[in-house]
Amino acid sequence: MAVISGTAGNDSLRGTAGRDTITGLGGNDTLNGGAGSDSVHGGPGADVLIWNQDANSRGNLDIYHGGSAQERYDPNPYGDLAGGDRLHLNGADGFRVTFNTSENGYALDAFGNRLNFVGFERLQTGAGNDWISAQGSKMNAARGSGVNHTPVHGVTINSGGGHDYVHGGPGDDVLDGGNGNDTIYGGNGNDLLMPSQGNDFGHAGAGDDNVRWGNNGGMAPIQNIGRDTLVGGAGHDLLNIWAKGDGENSVGANVVFTSRSAGHASYPQANGTLVFREFEQFWTHEGRDTVSAANADIGVNARGIQINTRWGDDRITGSAGRDTIEGGQGADTINGGRGNDFISMTDDIHAANGGLAARDAARDVLILNDGFGVDTIRAFQVGDERDAGGNILRHGDRLNVTGLHDAQGNRVDVGDVRISGQNGNAVLSFPNGERLILEGVAPVTLTRAVLNQMGIPLTAAQNSQAPAQTMQAAQTMQAEDGAAAKTAAAAPLEGTLAETVDQDAPGPTSHGPTPARAIFDGPAEGVPHASGWNHGELLDAYRQLLAQHEGQGAGTLHALTLADSLHFDWT
Repeated sequence: MAVISGTAGNDSLRGTAGRDTITGLGGNDTLNGGAGSDSVHGGPGADVLIWNQDANSRGNLDIYHGGSAQERYDPNPYGDLAGGDRLHLNGADGFRVTFNTSENGYALDAFGNRLNFVGFERLQTGAGNDWISAQGSKMNAARGSGVNHTPVHGVTINSGGGHDYVHGGPGDDVLDGGNGNDTIYGGNGNDLLMPSQGNDFGHAGAGDDNVRWGNNGGMAPIQNIGRDTLVGGAGHDLLNIWAKGDGENSVGANVVFTSRSAGHASYPQANGTLVFREFEQFWTHEGRDTVSAANADIGVNARGIQINTRWGDDRITGSAGRDTIEGGQGADTINGGRGNDFISMTDDIHAANGGLAARDAARDVLILNDGFGVDTIRAFQVGDERDAGGNILRHGDRLNVTGLHDAQGNRVDVGDVRISGQNGNAVLSFPNGERLILEGVAPVTLTRAVLNQMGIPLTAAQNSQAPAQTMQAAQTMQAEDGAAAKTAAAAPLEGTLAETVDQDAPGPTSHGPTPARAIFDGPAEGVPHASGWNHGELLDAYRQLLAQHEGQGAGTLHALTLADSLHFDWT
């Protein structure tokens, strides 16, 4: 029988093939009992105790005690999972683990050996097919203070590789299935579930749960997500969809709602598909995500979806119901659909004093179609915000009203819009009863010129006063802010406006009123262009970009190549 003791520092100790007693003492120790029936005590500090399956023995009984002092345990599942004692069950043949409390229980290996464990905040298993359950367990009481404090907490489990069954307990659990085709049940409590690589089934159970899915959903990046099914269960549950590529605007996830709480998602870049149901709130993250509830089974003005697309240039289409949509950071395109929606062009939809919510710097587009209802918009940037040097700090957001008509079926223009106020916020009323409430925007600031800049076209009569003019391929134009004249690139882009890059702009005769200005979007900021134009620059006198060609109803655009991008001030 060996007696092995550590020091006050961080030790790594391993037992013999016989019966051992190992004590780590102080520090953050790594202790392994080895073969035989051992007694292992971690002592003060955040220790890792390893128990190995033993194919050469039968009936061994080991006792592991994690300790309860100086662990600096942080139960926050959204942090770095620091502190606390960790029990690591090492073996490829699987373990059967039962928690009696949130820190205590027992484990059996595949060969009849048993481990009784006490005082572990975290559990990790190996590559085998494990069965782990905290169902029916009790909660450990809070204890200690300062660095010795351990609050009330649930179980934290990472079941590693293999096809595992994991069931949480009554507390707020953190459950990661790891690789393999896993089945995960959260049980009661406000749990965090993280299905990882493999074809997983997850049920969050009762409580307000957070379920992560995608290639960044677990404790490590995931390359092959698999075909998963996730159920929120009772409570107000959040589904986090991660489609993390090489950058904020890499290819993102595709999410389709079939009802306000159910639907399906895919992320082909990481071989992931998902069927989900019984969720109340949804987030996506990095990447250019596409989210649609256009065909969801939701009645007009019934409770709709609640979605925040966080980062990236996303495209979101709401339902016929009362949706809550947050575009997050990035240049998003949002269509609330029918129903009275609450839409934020950024993240701060639930912030206090929402009318003053911080606006992001990107240009978002809000699409308005006939019958969109009464929508409330937060953090809408009216016009470009510039510094003293004329540099754009925030791009103005845009309204796309090409699908909005008056009672005679004509597309709306600024003459159809009525401006009023509600609690200091501007209200835009349209001919067929649709209303747009812009929080934090003063009604007196919305002149006809500003409405036109936001994307609502001028009347046909006003546009007829600005006929198109001929422009040679190298014609000189003046920037809106009065900068020096600039010469357009020589290579023309031939074709009607409806056929050019990145736009829905009408021609001056065949498609309706002509916008007043155009915006040059290519190349990226800081990259020089042969035309001398800058990224994001407003080009003065849109009509100067048009050339009337004999026999053509619509104008033809010159001065840009197919590699460039031009879009219009009202889109």
